[in-house]
Amino acid sequence: MWKSFADLGELIKTQKGEIIKKTGSTEKYLNFIIQGSGGILLWNNTNFVCIDLCYEGEFFGDYMSLLNQQPSPQYG
Repeated sequence: MWKSFADLGELIKTQKGEIIKKTGSTEKYLNFIIQGSGGILLWNNTNFVCIDLCYEGEFFGDYMSLLNQQPSPQYG
């Protein structure tokens, strides 16, 4: 079952600190973390606030934007 699901995806590699979804954009992908971690951030006046942390073996992304296909203020 998992193999069939995984075959639908594409393996990408990112660098530490790389932003894969900018504020005001629409999420296009649901990401699965094989190695490393990620955070969902919001800008709050003068700095970023982390609203979610994701680790290996977890899905990662701006789910509301993905489902609604609408831009959101979240960074990822």
